[in-house]
Amino acid sequence: MIEQNEDLFLKVLEGLHQNGSIRELVLVGSWCQLLYREYCNNTPLIPAVRTTDLDLLVPKPHKENQKFNISNMLQEMGFEMEYSSNSNYKKHRFGVFSVEFLVPLKGKGEMLIERTLGLSL
Repeated sequence: MIEQNEDLFLKVLEGLHQNGSIRELVLVGSWCQLLYREYCNNTPLIPAVRTTDLDLLVPKPHKENQKFNISNMLQEMGFEMEYSSNSNYKKHRFGVFSVEFLVPLKGKGEMLIERTLGLSL
């Protein structure tokens, strides 16, 4: 399952790179460690433990009307949209692996999982 999650991680990053959306996002969370570890010649000082969710920060406000829709890209890759009615958020899930977009709440200094129907960058 770890290899499948790594394959999905790379597939999502490649898809975001191909359409230029990767420039608008920041990889956060435990998946950063995979890249740091790779960059630092697989040093054991950087833990290889990762969660099953890929967290991407959207640091700037996004525009809904731009030409590329990340939600559509993920659905074409086989991800399913999962809504949480209690928390009012959504994530994209492929088996146990999920992709979440974190957006700063203006004026509150907090982060929320992306709430819009389609994140377009």
